Amino acid sequence: MIAKNLSKKISGESGFSINLFDGISFEIPEGKITSIIAPKKSGKTTLLKIVSGIEKETGGEVILSPHKKAVFIPSASSSLPWFNVKENLSLVSEKQELIEEIIKLTGLEGYEHHRPDNESIGFRFLITIGMALLSGADLIVADAEFTSFSEGIKEKIIRVLRRIAVKKNISFLFAFSEAEDALLLSDRVLVMNSVPLKIRGELEIDPRHERKTAFLKSPQFDDYMKKIASF
Repeated sequence: MIAKNLSKKISGESGFSINLFDGISFEIPEGKITSIIAPKKSGKTTLLKIVSGIEKETGGEVILSPHKKAVFIPSASSSLPWFNVKENLSLVSEKQELIEEIIKLTGLEGYEHHRPDNESIGFRFLITIGMALLSGADLIVADAEFTSFSEGIKEKIIRVLRRIAVKKNISFLFAFSEAEDALLLSDRVLVMNSVPLKIRGELEIDPRHERKTAFLKSPQFDDYMKKIASF
C-alpha cells in the first residue's frame, strides 16, 4: 500500500477550514507491521480511515494493489460480547475449517465457546483480528491503543500479530499516542507531529530485539526513545 501526497481538510468549530494533514506520503510493506506515533486528537484516526478506504481524502491518493483488501478496526471492539468466539467468527464466514485455522492463528484455541464480557478488551481485540482475517484482509488498519491491556495480554497480542504478519503475509498499520507499544510491536515506526500531521522521522526496529515488556527497560529502548526525541 502506498499513500501518496495525502491531504485532508475539515471544518473547525469556528467555521474555518483546518488542514489535518497535507502532503503525507509513506508505504506499508507486505508482511510487516508499521505504526504511527502521533499525539492524541492529531488526526491520526482520520488518516487510518482514509488508508483503509472508509473516508475520502481531500487530495492525493491511496494505492492498493489490485485484488487487495484493507480492513479498518476501530478503537472500540466490533465483536459481540453476547456471542462466543466461534459465533462471532461465524458472522464473517461459514467455513468451519477456515474458522478453526483462524482460532489457532489468533491464539484463541480452547476458548471457542467462551463469551468475553465488555471488560475483556484484549480478548475481544483478538476476536476482531480473527474477523478481519476471515473477511479476506490483506492490510489490517487498527486504531487500537494497548495501554489498557495487562502486561501478559499485551505480550500475547504482540506475539499473535507478529505471527500473523509472517505466516499470512498480512500488512498492519497501527496508530499509537505513546511510543512504548509502537516500539514493542512494530517493524517500522513513523513519528508524526500534531495538526497538521507531518512525518518527522522514521525508525526501522531491529527484528532481533525481544518483544516483551522487559525490553522497555533495556539500553536499546533508550536509544530508540532518544532518536524519536531528536526528530
